[in-house]
Amino acid sequence: MTAPNYNRLPDAATARYLERINSVPSLPLDSLQPSVLRQAAKKARAHVAPVSPPILIARDLMAETASGTIAVRLFQPRPGMLPALIYFPGGGWVLGDLDTHDAMCRIIANESGCAVISVNYRKAPEHPFPAAVHDAIATLQWIASRAADFDVDARRLAVGGDSAGANLATVAAMAIHAVGGCRFVWQLLLYPIVARPAVTGSYATYGRGYSLSAEAMRWFFEQYSPATLAHKVPDWWLTPSTAPNLAGLPDTLVIVAGCDPLRDEGICYARRLADAGVGVDLIEYHDQIHGFVNTGDAFPRAAEARSQIAAKLRAATAS
Repeated sequence: MTAPNYNRLPDAATARYLERINSVPSLPLDSLQPSVLRQAAKKARAHVAPVSPPILIARDLMAETASGTIAVRLFQPRPGMLPALIYFPGGGWVLGDLDTHDAMCRIIANESGCAVISVNYRKAPEHPFPAAVHDAIATLQWIASRAADFDVDARRLAVGGDSAGANLATVAAMAIHAVGGCRFVWQLLLYPIVARPAVTGSYATYGRGYSLSAEAMRWFFEQYSPATLAHKVPDWWLTPSTAPNLAGLPDTLVIVAGCDPLRDEGICYARRLADAGVGVDLIEYHDQIHGFVNTGDAFPRAAEARSQIAAKLRAATAS
């Protein structure tokens, strides 16, 4: 497993991007309405997003679940019954939707030959914890039960996400596993949020000036799970690193960015999975920042990471 190293520096392209965004004054997050913040984040992301490639089928569906009606987007790169990655977009449980991750999902589907199904779970602060977890669990169960209706092989389902989406993916997989539900063949966790903001080495070193800040992480947590909010679900539904038992989860790819406040918790979670007997690939992109996989040519290593994800997804879901 990767040993902590706090001397990581972003590559030249990333450094130029950071210099540009750090030179622009930003408003405090709590000064903006969620709808305004989402639009601003989408506008900013459009400048760095990967080019959206054509794909055989991109189809919007409405999942009628016990948690309510949830929008999902199905990407099918070729005809026939396909394995699928069910993907939860990141964005601190507040931002992120089917559109912000559309291009990345298309690319992974095309390169892997697998279907990808992106899930638009409810967002905070309008829908605080555990609404998104309930949506994630319900959508996974709905897809598993209806898979054949849209040419997806229910025996070859993988689950994944980035950041807050990775949090939901692993929590939902654990919750379903705990009650003997459908089994997943693989898990993808991109720079996952698995713990509360803490005084770790990566938070101390990369918590300011590297796009995702420690201050923003604290704000996201407060929107998602306000301190005043009482809930009747296990604590690990919020912070999966505190789950008492990780045994039985599917083989997992954990990707962390070297210049990311979340780097240390991602590494620790990968170690806990391995200690529980889960097959784990842990890959650190030493010179990258949080969110880099969902970017275009301005971040040259993003395409490399997506191709690596696609190759491992293809291998994990091979019949």
